Amino acid sequence: LACLTNPQSTIIVLVARPDASTLKEAARSAQELADMDLKNQVVMINGVFTAQDPSDKVAMSRQEAGERALASMSPVLKDKVVCQLPLKPFNMVGLDRLLTLFDSEVLPDAGPTSEVKDVPISPLSTLMDDIAAPGHGLVLVMGKGGVGKTTCAAAIAVELATRGYPVHVSTTDPAAHLMDTVTGDLGSLLTVSRIDPHAETEAHIANIMEQYGKNLDEKGKALMLEDLRSPCTEEVAVFQAFEKVLNQHKNQFVILDTAPTGHTLLLLDQTGAYHKDLMRIASAGAAAGACAPGTCAPGDCAPAPAPAPADAAACAPGTCAPGACGPAPPSNS
Repeated sequence: LACLTNPQSTIIVLVARPDASTLKEAARSAQELADMDLKNQVVMINGVFTAQDPSDKVAMSRQEAGERALASMSPVLKDKVVCQLPLKPFNMVGLDRLLTLFDSEVLPDAGPTSEVKDVPISPLSTLMDDIAAPGHGLVLVMGKGGVGKTTCAAAIAVELATRGYPVHVSTTDPAAHLMDTVTGDLGSLLTVSRIDPHAETEAHIANIMEQYGKNLDEKGKALMLEDLRSPCTEEVAVFQAFEKVLNQHKNQFVILDTAPTGHTLLLLDQTGAYHKDLMRIASAGAAAGACAPGTCAPGDCAPAPAPAPADAAACAPGTCAPGACGPAPPSNS
């Protein structure tokens, strides 16, 4: 920690775009780092858009939006901004292009190298008709980080609400930009929540420890807690919170703005694997002592007691397992 807090050995570079939500997130991060005495921070604003044609209303609107976001930037960031990098008209792939990143000159777009053809694209309303047709359901919005999942999730939720459907929109993304995106008033038709992965994980661990760890000694509790700190615990906790949201809004539309695809797929895969493991343990417990799945804590199930010997006279031929019946009566011969 001493090395991290020493500005002579470590510098923390916070990168943000000229966008209100990303600047807000950067300010939160800067404050949390400062609270840990990590104050050797600088801020780089990347992707600053400058319109090349003042008559282009779309381009000017985007430029003005960026200017407004920068003007309203938190004081936590303002004094730390060391540079603004212009948005380049090409992908930053390859050494030659990476070297242009810190060039302040805004390179003009070379324009299309081939004829641009009109491609028919169905409007969002066409998709919305298909989504709205059942009257309720679940919509999972997934994709790589930065592609606009939150924007799409919010747009779908708002459109459904404006059509008169009750909608609940939630997010599992730790960045949690959904609250900033869904603004305005649609009455009781649209509700918004956030599934906090950290809070859900801690609550899940506390619940397990309360149910199954209360009768363990300190060593047993420590071992159980160590096991619960495994990576899949967060996925299980988040999935349970997700299931709770679905159960609370069964007859509504539920729109889930997920974390980046890799995290979401891991969440779904881990919970499936966890469920199979629980069923395997429960099946083993049932074979050992007929415990109902989920009703026993680890180690609580014991082998079923051996059946009491049956009365020899009450056994019909062939109905008893070997040794289950008492000694056979002496033969008359």
